[in-house]
Amino acid sequence: MKTGNIIKLIVVVLIVVLAVVGSVPYLTNPEKGISLGLDLRGGVHLVLQAQPGEDGEPVTNEDIDTAKAIIERRVNELGLSEPLIQADYNKNGLLWSWQGSMTLKKRSKGCAPQPN
Repeated sequence: MKTGNIIKLIVVVLIVVLAVVGSVPYLTNPEKGISLGLDLRGGVHLVLQAQPGEDGEPVTNEDIDTAKAIIERRVNELGLSEPLIQADYNKNGLLWSWQGSMTLKKRSKGCAPQPN
């Protein structure tokens, strides 16, 4: 390599190293750094699919709506923030997504509040 190219390479490497070293404190500081998106803070994605009963009766939209109402009631009792429960009538299922941290509204037996 020519001397001029080696000097350019060294200068570029030094600039990159200084940029990385200079940005580490800002990226690791929770107050001033990059805030995590909902997908990085944690969460749950659950897919439930209804099966026909033992008598062979098919699952109806009313059955899906009933299951959705029961799950919504139970999830809301836990005090989860921003739960998303959707009915998928084409696949006879329910989609439940929850992102973020859990805070319980009330304390029930055997269930302690979790930190945010």
